[in-house]
Amino acid sequence: MKNFFKTILFCFVLLVAISCKKEEEQKDVENVQAEIVEKDESLHVIFDVIVPEDDNFQIYWFDNGAPIDPEHYVNIDIKGAPTAQTLDFKIPDDFIPTQLRFDIGSNKNQKEVKFLSCEFKYLDKVFKIQGSDFWMYFGNNASIEYNKEEATAKPITNLPEGYDPIFGGTENTVRELENLYK
Repeated sequence: MKNFFKTILFCFVLLVAISCKKEEEQKDVENVQAEIVEKDESLHVIFDVIVPEDDNFQIYWFDNGAPIDPEHYVNIDIKGAPTAQTLDFKIPDDFIPTQLRFDIGSNKNQKEVKFLSCEFKYLDKVFKIQGSDFWMYFGNNASIEYNKEEATAKPITNLPEGYDPIFGGTENTVRELENLYK
């Protein structure tokens, strides 16, 4: 009878040990699957800005020297606020652009937009631009009055050619994007 209880106890301990091992292996598999799913291979263009009025901004992406495809853009609707907001433009991961165009809205009543920072993020690499250096990476068109000292942009609405406030990526942008992909 004593051996019978020892055998039952041994089987119970063995069963618990095997069960715990399988549970641990299952958790390991789930963790690996979660890591695979969560790996983001998209380029993120992230702006910290103050946008006083409701608006929408777009990032267009393309290869340097190529024409802009009107379908290749990300739009973000913005709720105006006197405080900083983070705008994360996520470029689809099947594109690796070497040039960007940043359109700062359609609201003709927009006040000054202040650029606090911008960063390009790809995989585990990040390139950060301080607001005071924004102009070195994005040049404005005639529809924007840009103040380098304040890092502010004021859309101009009364131009004969119309309203289209755009920042185009400079050669510095091209270089830093290419560095991210190396």
